[in-house]
Amino acid sequence: MTDMSRRAFLTAGAAGALGVAGLGLAGCAPQTGGELADTGNQENWDEETEVIVVGFGGGGGAAAIEAFDNGAQVLVLDASDTPGGATSINGGVIQCGGSSVQKAAGVEDSADAWFECLKIAMEDGFDEDHVRRLTQEGAEHIEWLLGLGAEIPAEIHPTDTHSIPESGLYYSDASCELFPDKPLTPRGHVVVGQGGGFLKALLSGADERGIEIRTGCPVTDLVQDGEGRVTGVVAKDGSKSKRIRATKGVVIATGHFNENEEMVNRHIPMVKRNPRSVATGHPSALGDGQRMAEGVGAEMVGMGDISPSMYTAGAETSIHSMMVNLRCQRFWSEQGYTNNFRGTRLTQQPDHQGFAIFDEKIRATFGEVDAAEAEFKADTIEGLAEACGLDPVLLARSVERYNQLCETGVDLEYGKHPEFLDVISEPPFFAMPLAYVWMTSGAIRINENAQVVKPSGEAIPGLYAAGIIAAGRMGKQNPGSGYNMMWNFYTGRLAGRTVAAEGESE
Repeated sequence: MTDMSRRAFLTAGAAGALGVAGLGLAGCAPQTGGELADTGNQENWDEETEVIVVGFGGGGGAAAIEAFDNGAQVLVLDASDTPGGATSINGGVIQCGGSSVQKAAGVEDSADAWFECLKIAMEDGFDEDHVRRLTQEGAEHIEWLLGLGAEIPAEIHPTDTHSIPESGLYYSDASCELFPDKPLTPRGHVVVGQGGGFLKALLSGADERGIEIRTGCPVTDLVQDGEGRVTGVVAKDGSKSKRIRATKGVVIATGHFNENEEMVNRHIPMVKRNPRSVATGHPSALGDGQRMAEGVGAEMVGMGDISPSMYTAGAETSIHSMMVNLRCQRFWSEQGYTNNFRGTRLTQQPDHQGFAIFDEKIRATFGEVDAAEAEFKADTIEGLAEACGLDPVLLARSVERYNQLCETGVDLEYGKHPEFLDVISEPPFFAMPLAYVWMTSGAIRINENAQVVKPSGEAIPGLYAAGIIAAGRMGKQNPGSGYNMMWNFYTGRLAGRTVAAEGESE
């Protein structure tokens, strides 16, 4: 167990915090069992504090800082040797509508417009009350982040709609696809330093407040008293276990379970259908938070769902290509600006698989695919189909139909913009397999105060959840880059405020 100095990390390890992904972050193996009985006798505890936050990423960092700012003594326990979790290795995007950064850049936007876009993008399955509050509070969370030292230049990147710029504003959400006839709205706020910029700001905030962060300290169990209240945790201290009491409460902020193979096989075996699809995220995403919460009776949500992002040939090549599933059927417009939308569409296809089909003219125009290294190539469409294991007759018919649409300049099937409609006719022909990276969506149900609840809706006293492990953020698909980070700050600060107030009315 290491009591890590935030100042030491900022000066030595933050190697900008940009290099965090390569620092060999380590999690701990999932534990089983739990301590569900506690006499409440002080002698049974090795340490005591008011609030324990489990995990220091976007959600945990926000919860720790907010709890401290609301008068609580806070201890952070993180399983990794270096704090940050998935926040430290993301693209540095936080999504928002109506922020001061947008206003400074001359962008007209509002929380209401952003909320309406999110509703359409996610379709259903999200907690509307939480998402509405998130959008209404979004601009304030941006100010909070800036107050911690993060920098977001008021600069718009109008041409960069397919990848994340180094900093500033860009078109990260689903409005490009959902409202093609409306002016584009840049809601992606990119922090200088990207994921490292988020982590640097959070660590600076913790350091200025003197919040203790213990790294290499995995929490293995929650402790409950005889009435079911969570009163503390069991944490690993080297080869020994230590019982730490939390007089106000425990906030779980441990993120995904991508790296827990047993949980993946049990809950989301479908990700194995496409052998090219892989998990993304942080190596400490071992599902300990989900396991511990479920062990004390929490309601689990979306354990069988994932958040997928498609990847294939280069961005421009992909948009100008024709995409088909294993039945040689085209299944969407190919031009969606968010990889999350693309990934969701691919998971709706047989075996989660498909191909981007294009010709030499498209390939040469954008130069994103090396002809010599292309996995599937042939001089005829029928030959290309055979190389891919597709039906030659069906693929030839699909390409012929697509070419007819391109020649008329009107996509009657999916409304693809004319500028992206290119006839596929110049050999050789290419096929690039479609795949996706994924993260788990399984989370813990929370109420309006970020308290963890049972299936009955009853809150589990003393237990809170923040960040990606708090359910309610998402419906059928991710509404674009940066939304999860806003959810981290929204739920983290909500949990921090509420747990700090524990016992005040008693």
